[in-house]
Amino acid sequence: MTITPPALILRLSDIRRSYNIGTEVETEVLHGISLSLQSAEFVALKGPSGFD
Repeated sequence: MTITPPALILRLSDIRRSYNIGTEVETEVLHGISLSLQSAEFVALKGPSGFD
């Protein structure tokens, strides 16, 4: 029997997000996030401003 490795279905690399770009109050809220998700995996992301 041959076992096939799970397929990669999502890859995020070095994701960054900033608000108020170019102002005194520029705020980077994502600091180079990377994520790989394969089939049959479950993921939940939550932060301080996430939903309960």
